[in-house]
Amino acid sequence: MRDIEFWDPEIPNDDTAFYWNAMVRSKGLAKSHEVYIPTYNDAVENETYFKSHVSFYKQQYRWGWGIFTLPISMAVLSEDRKNFPAHRKFALLKTMFEYLWFLTVVFVLTFGLSIMGWVNPGFQFTGFAYNLPRILSYVFTAIMLSNIAVVIYRRQLTPVPKGWKWWRHVLDFLETYLIAFNMLTFSFIPYIQAMTEMMVGSGRFKRNFYVTEKVKIKEKR
Repeated sequence: MRDIEFWDPEIPNDDTAFYWNAMVRSKGLAKSHEVYIPTYNDAVENETYFKSHVSFYKQQYRWGWGIFTLPISMAVLSEDRKNFPAHRKFALLKTMFEYLWFLTVVFVLTFGLSIMGWVNPGFQFTGFAYNLPRILSYVFTAIMLSNIAVVIYRRQLTPVPKGWKWWRHVLDFLETYLIAFNMLTFSFIPYIQAMTEMMVGSGRFKRNFYVTEKVKIKEKR
């Protein structure tokens, strides 16, 4: 802890900043150990359905500002050419790429080919533009069908409440497929907003920091 100068209390996203601070200061040698303790987590929930989604958007927007650690880390990696081995730099850059790819993979797979055709009209007449959508269609169909078995197995491991109505069971099956929709909305737009504000300098993280509201929902009897 002393070697990495602890953590910065001025940074709300302390977990992300702490990780990259440790990795950069240790020249990529920092290691972590699992600590298994009971945790109790709740989904974002507010007084109304609309307020719950507003709170969720603000939470994702706050998390999006955690991206500020990547350009800082990349600046350090580019400057420190003597004491930071190249293979460790590559490992950290790979981690950064995987994080950014996870945020954008659904958008790229959904709109990537259309954007390519718009940027370069000649791309539409290539064999790649013709074959790739068909290959992806087969792959996604196979994934969709395999998820049915996964959901059935998951419902056996963690049985759903007996009092559920039929439409709750339908939504339970559709939840897996709606993840793609979530990754195009709440898991994408708030992050893009935060990154864009940081890039153009139009927002400040501490000023826009939002603590997720905790409300007590009265149970209906």
